Parts: sequence; structure tokens; C-alpha cells
Amino acid sequence: MFTDIYNFPNLGGNNNSIPDTPLFLGTDGTFYSTAEEGTDAAGSLFSLVDGQSPFATLVLTSGTVGSQIGILGQGFSSPSVVKFNGVAARKVTLTGTTFLTATVPAGASSGFVTITTGATTLTSRYTFTVLNSWGSGKAIPTAVAGAASGFIGKIYVVSGITAQGGAPVSNTQIFNPATNTWTTGAAIPTPVFAAASAVVSGSLYVIGGYEGTSQTPSNLVQIYNPSKNTWTTGAAMPTARWKRCRSRGRQRDLRHRRQRLDSAAEHSGEVRSFHQHVDGGDSVAGWKVGARRGVVGIKHCCIGWLCDVR
Repeated sequence: MFTDIYNFPNLGGNNNSIPDTPLFLGTDGTFYSTAEEGTDAAGSLFSLVDGQSPFATLVLTSGTVGSQIGILGQGFSSPSVVKFNGVAARKVTLTGTTFLTATVPAGASSGFVTITTGATTLTSRYTFTVLNSWGSGKAIPTAVAGAASGFIGKIYVVSGITAQGGAPVSNTQIFNPATNTWTTGAAIPTPVFAAASAVVSGSLYVIGGYEGTSQTPSNLVQIYNPSKNTWTTGAAMPTARWKRCRSRGRQRDLRHRRQRLDSAAEHSGEVRSFHQHVDGGDSVAGWKVGARRGVVGIKHCCIGWLCDVR
């Protein structure tokens, strides 16, 4: 529902009642605009106070460490402190009380920019993105090693171990990059460590891995549906596998919609592919053996504990 904030008077037939430009919000929290003609038919500048708070605005909203960023605001002075997501800029150049430039400091990460002058702190209306840099997010609630993972709008971290030689945990931990928060999903039915994982058609596949403290290789295919927060089981892998090899999901849309997850053994060099065919509502899933690698061994298949079967 719209309400009238102010009605312009039409004094002396001078069209003062016709605003000429859209409202512009100044960094002092006041709206500004112009109206046609006004006094002596020369036009008029008007302002509107509507309870908005003062703020800072950035000339550029992204840059690398060392970049100089212009900032508009109010009440700036030589003691003003500029921080990029909490990290203070070491070099600040003042130009009057409403404009300054600050150099993006080392260690800065993406986030809001604040300018503190005395007891007053102004915050940028938009976040500043520090390019070509690393930042830090909120720590994972349960630290795990050898977890399965995938990105489906959010980052899903499943199972893994919390201590060397310990049993895998059943946690499904979900990180939302937009809000920098963690939540918990449905627990995986069979906890595993060092499993392969892939995202196919919006579901996270967790394949093989170790079960229990005895480190027994698993042949399970466990499938997580984030929209339903449920786990289901796919066709078991013919030979149990482990070693955190990365799986790669493929999808082709021809007469049939074919989805395949590839997985490689660490020592045997054998390549197995999981296929799912969908046709007219009927689906058949299964595994088959692909061509062997030309060189057998961990150096050929798994480099840095990751395996990419192409």
C-alpha cells in the first residue's frame, strides 16, 4: 500500500508541484531532488527527511589488496578509521569532510566497509569484494577428515572421522556461503570415511569408503536429496572401494537421459561406472567395468588423494 509523504504546492501557477527527477538518497540520510520552474521559473532543489540514517557509499565495490577505494560519507576527519570487513586500512587520504580514499589492506576479506570518526561509525550500503584473495568462513561445527562433499546451492559435508582410527560419524553438515552459517541435515544411514562423492541432478552421491573402526571397504551407494532432506540407496558397487577418489557426474540429454558416476580403484587400475537410465518413468541402475588404466598404481590413479576418471 502506498501513502503520501508530501504534496508539493502549486504556488502562483509556476509548476512547483511537478518533481522533475527521481529522489536521490544522500549519505547524510536525506532525500534530494528537483522540481520544475519554482521561484522565478528557475527550477528548485528540494530535500525530504524521512528518518533514514547516514551511511557511506563506495566508489568501487571490488578490488585487490593495495587498491585505492574512494568513499563518500559525512563528518570525515584525519582521525577517521577505515576497516574492510574488520581489517583496518593503513593508508587513508582525506579530501574534505565527505570524501576520502583508503588502500585495501593485506589480510582484508570481502564484507562491509566501516568508517569510524570518534563515536560515529558509518557502514557501506553494499559489501566490498576483495579480489584474488582468501577469506575465512564460520568454522564447521564438527571437525572431520575424509568426509564426502558436494555443492548444491550450499556446501554439504557428510560423514568422515573425528579422530585418527576412530569410527566414521553420521553427520550431514550444511554450509550456506550467503549467510556464513551451518545447519544439520538428515544423518547418513551408514557412516563412511574416504568415500567418493559426486552431485548428479541435484542429489549428492556418496560411494564406497571405509565402514567402522576396522576400516572395512564399502560397496554402498548412498544418495542424499537436499530438497527432501532424505537418504536413499542405489545399486551396490560390485567391488568395495575406498580412498577418497573424486567422482565426476555426467549428464546427456538425447533420446534417453543418461547419468553416470565414474569411480576408479586405487591399486587395480580398474575403472567402474555407475549408470542410471531414465525412459518413460522406468529406470534401471547398475554398474559396469570400463577400460583399465594403462599404468596400474596409486601414482597414476590417485594423485594427492584425488582421482578424476575421464
